[in-house]
Amino acid sequence: MEILALLAAFALGALGYLYILMKKAQNGRLLPPPPGVDTGTTAYRHANSLIEISEAEMRKFPVAVLKSIFKAAIRNPMLRYSKYSTQEPNSDLPRLNQRARGWLKFLYTKASSDSVDDWSSVGTPSDMWDKDSIPPMCSFPRFDLHESAYAMVLMADLTPAWREPYTAICEQLASKYITHWGAVDFLNQFGDDPNRNKYPYVWKGLLVPSSNFREYNAPGWTGNGIGAYPDGTPEGICDDPIKAEGMLFFKGWLVLTMGIFTYISGDDRFFSEWSMANVADRSTTWTLDTVTDHLHKQWGERACGLH
Repeated sequence: MEILALLAAFALGALGYLYILMKKAQNGRLLPPPPGVDTGTTAYRHANSLIEISEAEMRKFPVAVLKSIFKAAIRNPMLRYSKYSTQEPNSDLPRLNQRARGWLKFLYTKASSDSVDDWSSVGTPSDMWDKDSIPPMCSFPRFDLHESAYAMVLMADLTPAWREPYTAICEQLASKYITHWGAVDFLNQFGDDPNRNKYPYVWKGLLVPSSNFREYNAPGWTGNGIGAYPDGTPEGICDDPIKAEGMLFFKGWLVLTMGIFTYISGDDRFFSEWSMANVADRSTTWTLDTVTDHLHKQWGERACGLH
């Protein structure tokens, strides 16, 4: 009986070990958060809630479509000069229409709402900043920063006399980009996505290859720690999203946002040193020149470009 009990215990232990190996193979390279990372913050929860955010947005989508159809149906298509036109009656001068001016006012309001806008690791950006739309790829508030900058450069070219408010807005857009929430994904997502075995089926073949569904990270999971150097050596967890062997889209849009500020304002402040938020509230010092040099170096080291 004792031998049978030992054999049974051994068999159960072997089965348990095999189960752990299978789960590890399915979930990929699971890396614990490094020391100093607070997993109880809103920032950490947001970065690790791609599925929940996506499901919530999918529930909103049909309502948004119906609202758009309704608005389009009641709008008078015969109205020659509407608030949506680019010019107003009896004027050959370029100007912002009513809708564009409203958008500008809203951008100025949220860019100057410091009292309710905390982009630090322990804070939460104002609800005026969009951090949920188009998940899982774009459900981070920095997308609202650089995409708002597109509007600013168009408006500034159209009405250059309003350079002061455009400059004030773009300074905030660029300054928020280098905070913790600016890189909230990279600073809080470590290793492969531990929830990818729960990905919704609507992502299969659309966002994640069908052949690797639930074994492959969805776009939007930046996976700090799974990058590699040009020779294939694993990078491991990197504190700095700019230095990292990856995060191309972050670095590219950061350069663009700072460049738009410089173009509109004529101010070269971002060519001087500024601090980039790192993992666990550490920081590194960069300038716009050193970022572009580093990005150029990383791109040139890879025949296929940087991820």
